[in-house]
Amino acid sequence: MRIIKDTEQLDKRVEKAVLAIGNFDGVHLGHQELLRCAREQAAKIDGNSVAVTFWPHPITLNKERQFVPLQPLPERLECIARYDMDISMVLAFNREFANHTPEEFVTEKLLAFFDLKTVIIGFNHNFGRNRSGSVETMRQLGEKYGFEVIALEAIDFKDSPVSSSRIRRALAVGKIKGVNELLGREYCLSGKVVEGVGRGGKLLGFPTANMETKPRQLPLEGIYAVRVKFDDKSYMGALNIGISPTFKDTPKRLEVFLIDYDGDLYGKTLQLDFVQRLRGEKKFDSIEALKAQIAKDVQEVRNVLG
Repeated sequence: MRIIKDTEQLDKRVEKAVLAIGNFDGVHLGHQELLRCAREQAAKIDGNSVAVTFWPHPITLNKERQFVPLQPLPERLECIARYDMDISMVLAFNREFANHTPEEFVTEKLLAFFDLKTVIIGFNHNFGRNRSGSVETMRQLGEKYGFEVIALEAIDFKDSPVSSSRIRRALAVGKIKGVNELLGREYCLSGKVVEGVGRGGKLLGFPTANMETKPRQLPLEGIYAVRVKFDDKSYMGALNIGISPTFKDTPKRLEVFLIDYDGDLYGKTLQLDFVQRLRGEKKFDSIEALKAQIAKDVQEVRNVLG
C-alpha cells in the first residue's frame, strides 16, 4: 500500500480513483466495510482504491474536549493496509483545513489529486466548515463534478451501531471481548521496551518488559492475557496496566511478562494482542502474597491462550 502524507509526493493525479473517506479511528467493522466497498468498486473499473483519512482527529481542534485516539497514526495505517487498499492518503487536519467549505474540500483536496470516479462515505458523514456538508451535499457535488457517491448504512452488532465511541466505552470498562467483536480482530497496541524500575525479575521472580507507547486510549487498569509478537515470533504474556498499588507506582505503566521467554528485550518493539482481562489491580499486604497472585495469573494466561 502506498502512503501519501504530503500531496507534494504526487507527481500526477491518481487515475480511476475510488475513495473511502473517514477518520478510521480504530479501523472497526464499519470502517472495514467502507474499505471493502472501495476495493470492490475499484476492481470493477481496474482502478485505484484509496483510503482518505485525517490526522490529527478533527475533535482535537476543540480545546474544551479531551480526546486521545484509539490508535496512533502508524497503527491506523498498518490496519488499513491489511485490507488491501492501494493507497492511503493522510490529510493534515488543522484550522486552515477546517475552514474549507464542502465544495473547496472536494475541489482542492480531492479533485486536484484524483481522477475521481467514486466516493464512499458513511451514512452520517459530515465535512467542510462547521461540518456543514452532508451526504446529500456530497451527492450534489458528485453530480456537478462527475463522480458517484455511495453512502453506507451503519454496521450493527448486538442491536447497536458499531462506532469508535462504542469501542472507547468498552475499553474504559475493560470489556476486551466486546472490543474485539467490534473490531473484527484482537485489539492490539505496540510499543518499545524501555528501562523500568528493575523490580520484576529481582524482587518478584517474574521479569517484565516495560513498554513505552504513543498517546492513545488504553484499556481499564488490570491484568490481561495477551499475545506478544516481535521478530516474527509469538509468546503468551501477562500484562499489567496500572500503577502497581502495592508499590504505589506513578504514572501508569504497561508491564508484560513473557511466558517461556528468556532474553533481552530492551529497545525491541512489541505488539500486544489482547485476548481477555483477568482481574483488576489490587494492593497486596506482602511481597509473597503478590508473587503468589502473579503465579496464578501466569497459569490463567496459559489456560486462556494455551
